Amino acid sequence: MLKSKLTFLAETRAGQSYALQDFFKSKRQTGTAGGKSTISKPLFRHKTSRVGCRGDGLYSHTKSVGVMIKWNAVFKRLMDLMDQQGGGYFSGSRFIKALQEFNEDLPNYTEYIEERSRAGKSTTRRVYYKDILTDLDEGTRVRAVSRLLDTLETVEGNAVPVSEIRKMLGGGTLAPSAVIPAEAWNADRLNEYLSKIDAEIASGEYEHAVTLSYTCLEGFYGAFVRAKYKQAMYSHEIITLSKEVKGYLKGAIKEYPDEVLNGITQAAYAVDKSRNQFSQSHFANEAGSWLATYVRDLVNTQIRLLLHFL
Repeated sequence: MLKSKLTFLAETRAGQSYALQDFFKSKRQTGTAGGKSTISKPLFRHKTSRVGCRGDGLYSHTKSVGVMIKWNAVFKRLMDLMDQQGGGYFSGSRFIKALQEFNEDLPNYTEYIEERSRAGKSTTRRVYYKDILTDLDEGTRVRAVSRLLDTLETVEGNAVPVSEIRKMLGGGTLAPSAVIPAEAWNADRLNEYLSKIDAEIASGEYEHAVTLSYTCLEGFYGAFVRAKYKQAMYSHEIITLSKEVKGYLKGAIKEYPDEVLNGITQAAYAVDKSRNQFSQSHFANEAGSWLATYVRDLVNTQIRLLLHFL
């Protein structure tokens, strides 16, 4: 029974992935005709145009999906924690090293400070920490702050303030996957996530629904890897985690073809791409509803099948 389910998933997942790629490509294509700009017909018709505003990146509000993050408030609370002496203290070099994972063009500490000095910019930690975070697009910035919170949360006394910052980022849904034990993942936990995701979709909060789906799948993959592999450090990236899950199952159930197990990584790529694309394009109405629902169902199917192996 399980084998037939996985085979069906593999057969349908490829088509879904191609459909998702076509969706992004047909979302908006531009060209010229007779000297005038033309826009090809989108896959879905939008009843209202997207309205969004981005100022200096410290306050963002997307009207179409109702997502609002007060970045000045987030940064102030984050900086207060990173300023405390002890295990949670982030020196300039430690902070930059952590952020290089999210910005490959970010130089090392010495080079960065020299560049700012030559440009006449402040080298005060609080100022350039904010600048580094602000330079990231919002989706990446959320992930970067969440990663910093993963470290800060391990420091005694930080549980409450870290939880408050997470709620400011996404309603408390960005808890680090590293602290979710494998035994905590079951159908009930998945149903709790699905209920929250469904509520967001029903209220038109499509971007938040996709973010919740991403968090759910990333958390499950992380719990699966920690349950099956005993190692000093674990990845927090959903793509890397999916490859580790696939690698384990490939060795555990050798009779299954690669096409079946490829669904694990395909799901991760699709969910990751959807979350990033939402952050950039802010889909709304039919397009947003379709994509959020697709991602929700993809995560639901993936986790329900893999729970049999956890």
